[in-house]
Amino acid sequence: MNTQRFENFEKAVLRLNEAVANFNRDTKNSFSRDALIQRFEVTFELAWKCLADYLIMQGMVMENRFPRQVIKLAFSGNLIKDEAVWLKILQSRNLMSHIYDETVADAIAGDIANQYAVVISDLLEILKK
Repeated sequence: MNTQRFENFEKAVLRLNEAVANFNRDTKNSFSRDALIQRFEVTFELAWKCLADYLIMQGMVMENRFPRQVIKLAFSGNLIKDEAVWLKILQSRNLMSHIYDETVADAIAGDIANQYAVVISDLLEILKK
């Protein structure tokens, strides 16, 4: 596994969890919401790339390294427990990366704080082992 990328992922998870705590103190604060979303985007990018590194290290062959393919392989290899949640995470990242709508941002920030950050943190713990 790419050691530098993994270390960056570990730091990004910590920063994401800080952003979740800050957002949860005031969910109406647009600055906190936007910071949470930005940290989520960075953390997700590192998450799926670390997953790809791990899968390759385990001998999995990937024709293309796209997030959806990596998520599906990680699920089939029992690295992640809930493929649907990870695909929802990918969809949320794509929505926030390509369009910006206040209502969508509010909903995704809630998903990050209530579900995504925990799932991503769980992945970090799995990859540490």
